[in-house]
This record gives sequence, structure tokens and C-alpha cells, in this order.
Amino acid sequence: MSDLHALTAELLAFRDARDWRQFHSLRNLIVSLNLEAAELLELTQWKSDAEIAALPAVSTCWRRPGPNWARTGRSTRSPRRAVRAPNTPS
Repeated sequence: MSDLHALTAELLAFRDARDWRQFHSLRNLIVSLNLEAAELLELTQWKSDAEIAALPAVSTCWRRPGPNWARTGRSTRSPRRAVRAPNTPS
């Protein structure tokens, strides 16, 4: 089994263990991908090319303690709003 197949199987098992498949429609995934990309864009929006080139290659706010990624830093931005599927209780 290739690394890509193994990673895909691991991601699907993670999703299924949490019953998240119901939220993974093509539309929901596209919207979520764009929201995450916008957060990355926000980090560089008003920086010059020189400032961006000076950024570290790997962010120091993430660490990999094993098979799971854990965030160690906190953004100074306000917390992101939760996006719920329609007709989902709050």
C-alpha cells in the first residue's frame, strides 16, 4: 500500500470514528477549504515580499508529537466562528 493510500485510509477512519461523513459533501469541503486558505492569506496580506521571504520555512506554532498534530500557539485573532451544517443543533 502506498503512503498516499495509507494516509487516505487513516483520514477516512478518523472521519468515520467521529461520524463526520454527513458533513463532507462536496459543497461543504469546498467551502471549508476556501475558509482555511483565507486564514493563510490573512497572515501575509499586508506583508512585503521581503517580509514573506524572511518567514521561517516551518511555523513554530505547530509541533508533531507523534502521529497527531497539536497546535501549541494561539492566534491573536478572535476565535473563528463555528460553521454548522443546516438543521444542526447548536
